[in-house]
Amino acid sequence: MPQPQRTRKHSANPYIISTTSPEHISNVESDFVSIRSIDPNEVSLSTPFGDRLIAQGRGDIKLTLANGKTLLLKDALYVPTLTTPLFSFARITKDLGAAGLQTTATGSIILDANGQPLATATLHPKYNLPALDLNNAVDIPLPDPSDPPVAYCFSVF
Repeated sequence: MPQPQRTRKHSANPYIISTTSPEHISNVESDFVSIRSIDPNEVSLSTPFGDRLIAQGRGDIKLTLANGKTLLLKDALYVPTLTTPLFSFARITKDLGAAGLQTTATGSIILDANGQPLATATLHPKYNLPALDLNNAVDIPLPDPSDPPVAYCFSVF
């Protein structure tokens, strides 16, 4: 008899924390509270495999965190072909003065300039990378241990 698939609560549209991307990036246009079209050549994005990604817009994203706080991600890129949204630790540090990223056994804690917790992130079951804990948690299937591991990263130039 097949066993039921195990699940865990996690954000429906996770923002993976990136310590290398200088920009916040979303693939969901409805995430933006304001957005403007940009020239596709304004920003050059590529995957580690050399595939080019085209940014179609820039704007602000408002995220409500699981702790009830709201974050405004300024001047984020809209890239519809991106696999999952990225939260740029470098950009939030620049915009808000976030002081640190503390790694825990289950994810990460983003600290503000005073060393106080600003946001938490839990390891996402699909990507095995820390994703912001948002207030839109749903049941996400846990990965099958027999599935090969997958790594996601890309470059912004």
